[in-house]
Amino acid sequence: SGKGSMPNFITTQSNLKLAPWKNLKAEKLIIDSGITNIGDNAFFGFKNLKSISIPSTVKTIGKQAFYNCDNLKTVTIPSSVTTIGNIAFGYKYQSSTSNQKIVGFTINGYADTAADSYARKYSFKMVKKYNMAKAIVTVNSATYTGSALKPTVKVKYGNTTLVKDVNYTVSYTNNVNAGKGTVKITGKGNYTGTITKTFTIAKRGVSKLTYFKNLFSIFIMTSLSFLIIPIIFISHNIIVFY
Repeated sequence: SGKGSMPNFITTQSNLKLAPWKNLKAEKLIIDSGITNIGDNAFFGFKNLKSISIPSTVKTIGKQAFYNCDNLKTVTIPSSVTTIGNIAFGYKYQSSTSNQKIVGFTINGYADTAADSYARKYSFKMVKKYNMAKAIVTVNSATYTGSALKPTVKVKYGNTTLVKDVNYTVSYTNNVNAGKGTVKITGKGNYTGTITKTFTIAKRGVSKLTYFKNLFSIFIMTSLSFLIIPIIFISHNIIVFY
């Protein structure tokens, strides 16, 4: 528990500095929010450990931080982590000169992060998540109709075109009147987070031909009925006269 940076620990017999919790036989580890660094060898040899929770405040995980944790088969690494030390996860002691991979060890984390780099470096299986904030979104413009507008949205993550209702969902606000509408794209499945974009709702204009045609019709009507129409309002192809 606590906040800030955890110190580094040393496991070599010539220069021993073990963590004060080294003899705990915990199966589940929850690291407090506020911890920014997990020190070298911090949980070295926790053989009963099966799950860990790393908060989004952690930025650095030291070398061998979870080395020789035989029963730790999977770990979720938040995108806040920018540095992971050598054999921090997924390895156990084999001999004085070699290390052994933990069979089936899997990393859950975000693409293009330190977790992704670590998995590729040591050839571990990784279940990737993708942050929608990095997606490229294009939204078509629209023209005022008086009804709610839902222009087409296209979403790409890198070179991959995402599929609506499979990889993301869409919701619209301020999408009736002329001006700026808003569309919110929410990740689904392995795509997480949201991204918001605006789109233009153009005014629906009245053409000169329509204007004169309507004006002529009013003139004929008023001539036949001997009425005088002092005021004409024209808005969005709707004419109101008094």
